Amino acid sequence: MVHEITHILQGEARHSAEGIMKARWTPDDLAAMGVKPLTFTAEDVDLIYQGMDYREAHAKADSKTPIPEHHRSRSGNNGEISMAHGIPL
Repeated sequence: MVHEITHILQGEARHSAEGIMKARWTPDDLAAMGVKPLTFTAEDVDLIYQGMDYREAHAKADSKTPIPEHHRSRSGNNGEISMAHGIPL
C-alpha cells in the first residue's frame, strides 16, 4: 500500500531500481522484507516533497474554489480543511 500511496504523493507513475518504489520485487527483496522494511531512495523522498509542494502551491492558487464536502473536517470547525503535511485531507 505504501508503494501506491507514494505514487499519489509524488504525482508520478515512475519506479525506482530498488526499495519501496521498485516496480517488481524479487524473491530476494521479499526475503529481505522479513528482516527489515524496504526504504525509499533519496530520489523517491525528493519527489514526495516536490509533489507535496506542488499541491500546496496549487491549493493556494485554487483557494477560491469551493471545498468539496467530503474534504471538510468533521470536527465542526466551520468547514476549515484538516491538513496533514500541508495536504488537504
